Amino acid sequence: MGQAWTSLVVEGCAAEAEAAIEAVQAPGEEVSIPLITGDDKRCCMRFVVRKFGRKSCFLFSCGHTPPTSSGVPSWPLEIRTAEGQGKSAYALGDLPGNQILLEEEPFYTRTPPAELHGRPEWDEDWSAAFTRIKAPMRLPGGESEKEKPLLASTALVRDVLGFAKMPESLRGALLSFSFPALDLEHGLVDVALQLAKLCKERLPECKAFEVEWLQIGILVTEMNIFPGGRVFWTMSRINHSCAPNCVFTNAPGRWGLRTLRPIRKGEELTISYLGEELLLPTGQRRWLLWRSKCFICQCSRCRSSEDPLRDRACICLGRAPLSWRVVHKPAVWQRADPSTKSRAVALLKEGVEFASTGEIRRTSEGAWVQVEKCEVNGQTSGWGLIDGAALGLGRLIEPCEGRLPSLSSHDGVAPGELRDRLQKRALASRAGLRLNWYDGDTIERYSLPAASAATQWRRDDADDE
Repeated sequence: MGQAWTSLVVEGCAAEAEAAIEAVQAPGEEVSIPLITGDDKRCCMRFVVRKFGRKSCFLFSCGHTPPTSSGVPSWPLEIRTAEGQGKSAYALGDLPGNQILLEEEPFYTRTPPAELHGRPEWDEDWSAAFTRIKAPMRLPGGESEKEKPLLASTALVRDVLGFAKMPESLRGALLSFSFPALDLEHGLVDVALQLAKLCKERLPECKAFEVEWLQIGILVTEMNIFPGGRVFWTMSRINHSCAPNCVFTNAPGRWGLRTLRPIRKGEELTISYLGEELLLPTGQRRWLLWRSKCFICQCSRCRSSEDPLRDRACICLGRAPLSWRVVHKPAVWQRADPSTKSRAVALLKEGVEFASTGEIRRTSEGAWVQVEKCEVNGQTSGWGLIDGAALGLGRLIEPCEGRLPSLSSHDGVAPGELRDRLQKRALASRAGLRLNWYDGDTIERYSLPAASAATQWRRDDADDE
């Protein structure tokens, strides 16, 4: 099994665990092994078999204990220090698109809101002091923004309480992550300091800590936390890019990292810290990242004078006003995960195969495919795919159950063949589907009425886009 595998198994369980893993044949299958420590305490650990070329990798996730230097999982990535970036993740080999690289449990979860309810400290004096906490925001070397100043929030109070109440070992693990310097001229650093002083004065859990430590607790949590208030030992170290090559997936109970396109050996793995804002202009993206994460983005997309993701985003909405609501939506890949089978709105029938966006390459003509809801019901929404990015189109962004097949003009796929492929996969929708095929300056539209997977696609020649 190799050194990396045996180092992860609690002594006395190696033979049992090895036999269980050998029983798993297909890549992607997984096995859960309840490991018993010397104190008869159960350690919840899951091992997953993944294939990367000819090599099998055994991924693991553990409930509370981060991996140590003697127990590094055999993931196809490594965490190392990069100049000017701190710790970053890099591919150990060539990775395919649409590949789950790891699945991981959070080692820390933010204090739930319920723990703030009904505390005697929340009196009028607290409220008055809390509402006074604010700080101006400005970009380095720039003038102050005209936006409202940065204010304290209950999420920051939860950060303080969580940091003060966590065990010393967990606090030490959290402090190994990056956070901004305390002398950085930034509104969040200032707000964290003001709130730390208030919490030390008013909250019993915080009285034993120096103000500086409470300030650091807020900052390190805010810089590394994921949606849902979770911090991960590996995924929280992955850097941001406005053109990411990976995406964080958060199917219920399963958090992981998936590639959006093929990745070369030695290439840095990146995710997006933004959501619907990824198709905003560069200046606005940089402002949002500075405001929330305390850095000025220097990714390849922000440094480029061209931005094809924004240029091509609005072609399908010829009758609708352009707005930032036409968005880059990398989270579509979590909705393509096989574990997410229950959704309120199913644009595609369950079981539809999905392909990597890395296979849907951007062409010189800019050909791409989009499926959206018909306007019969008065709404236009759906998903488009281009150059490894998933684009949500329309004001109402709704989830997909499956994925479109891999299609691009590089593969010689004509609109007619595209239509036939989709028909064979039995696309169905409660509200009807529309297929848009773009190739340079031309557009062809095909419609599939609602509630009839057997209905033939109909070309909409009446549309004049």
